[in-house]
Formats: sequence, C-alpha cells, structure tokens
Amino acid sequence: MSETKFTPGPWEKVYRLNSIGEPLKNGRYVIRQMGDSKREDFYIAESPYAAHRGGDVAVHEANAHLIAAAPDLYEALYDLQRQALQSTLNDPANEWGWEALQKTRAALAKARGEPRPTKTEGEGTTP
Repeated sequence: MSETKFTPGPWEKVYRLNSIGEPLKNGRYVIRQMGDSKREDFYIAESPYAAHRGGDVAVHEANAHLIAAAPDLYEALYDLQRQALQSTLNDPANEWGWEALQKTRAALAKARGEPRPTKTEGEGTTP
C-alpha cells in the first residue's frame, strides 16, 4: 500500500472521559488509535456534545463509527483499486472497471490530501 501520513489504524470510537476518568455517555465521542490507552489526551477526531446542542446522538454516533472505520476503508479501497486496474487491463472495453478505477483513485487522493487525478493520469500503470 502507498505510504500515507495519517495515524495508522485500526481506530476506535470511545466515549469522551470526564475529569475523573468516567465515560461521558452523552453523544460525545472521540476517535483514537486502537489500544492507545496510554495517551488519553491524544484524539484523532472528536464528535461534539450532541445532546447539549439539541443534536441527534444517533447521528453523531454513526459519524464516529464512520470516522473510526476510515483506515480500514482506505486499505480496502486501495486493494479494490488494484483489482479494478487488473480488470481493465484484462478487458479494456470494461467501462465499469475504468469508472471504478477513476473513483477509487479520486477517493484515495482526497484521503491523502492530494489533487484529484485526471482520467488519463496513470492509466495502464500500477496504482
């Protein structure tokens, strides 16, 4: 897989802790590197206190789950990109393969903070 700059996965969603170390079960979640209990103050992302602002706690929880899955989704998409490339090389008329390849390249570039690749950039080469 190509080198990335983000915190390696897996990530997990946990409740934010209060000042005495008890979980705040009020829709305030943090995302951290799984197993990183030594660094309670280091979070990758934090979901705001939904209940306090009249927000939907279920939506904030779903967002937290999606963010926590980001490294796994990135890796799966990277693998899919390689498969889409192989599929299109084996069958150049496979329009679905080319379209999937372009979408995966664009999403992976966005995750890395890079510009969106053009349609012809890198076609026929290893991702």
